Amino acid sequence: VFSGNGITIATAGVDVVLRGLSINGLGGSGSGIHMTAGDGLIVQNCTISNFSSGYGLYVSTSARVRLLDSQVRGNYRGAVFASGATVLVSGSRFLDSTEEGLYAFASGAGVVTKVEVSRSEASSNGQYGFYAYAASSGRVELNVKDSVAARNSSGVYATASTGTALARVSNSLISGNTFYGLRAGGSGAKLLASGNEVSDNDTGLHQSSSAVLQSTGDNTVSDNTTNTSGTITSLANM
Repeated sequence: VFSGNGITIATAGVDVVLRGLSINGLGGSGSGIHMTAGDGLIVQNCTISNFSSGYGLYVSTSARVRLLDSQVRGNYRGAVFASGATVLVSGSRFLDSTEEGLYAFASGAGVVTKVEVSRSEASSNGQYGFYAYAASSGRVELNVKDSVAARNSSGVYATASTGTALARVSNSLISGNTFYGLRAGGSGAKLLASGNEVSDNDTGLHQSSSAVLQSTGDNTVSDNTTNTSGTITSLANM
């Protein structure tokens, strides 16, 4: 892709399946896959790389999205899901982005973006491995399970500005991040941590600015420069 987007999906009602593709941004400033309309998208066994001024995968519509067994590498932002998308990510890697590996975003009243991540990895990204951000009364939900967030600026970050951001992280490895392992910041943001190993980060668990960071008490938080910062709320297992 020498300019623009590799694949553009902008037709209402369509269902698109992409399998076995390598989409390489050879100087392109657009996205590898750019979706602004449609009912469904499946991306399977694909590699999307080198969109150094754009996004690997960008979805800004209320579509059903499945990202399976794929690699998103070396882009400005790896994968961005917004505007009410409902997303399942499994067996995929988000590597070497300038900014976020995976970014879930919602803005506007009634807009709910939901992203479920399992058996996946976000590593060596310049900002956040997995990032959930809500603004202007939007709601974003990000669930990360059985996954890895390593060697990013921060591993998993939930934040909100007059919106609601909810992140749940379970049974995952959060390690070697330059600043924060698990972080919640901003009024309206909540992060729930359960059964994770959080180690070798600068700060393991970090809460700030009226956000809520809940721990079920079965997280292993060790060998960080600072294990916890801010108020960590205990949540009993049932």
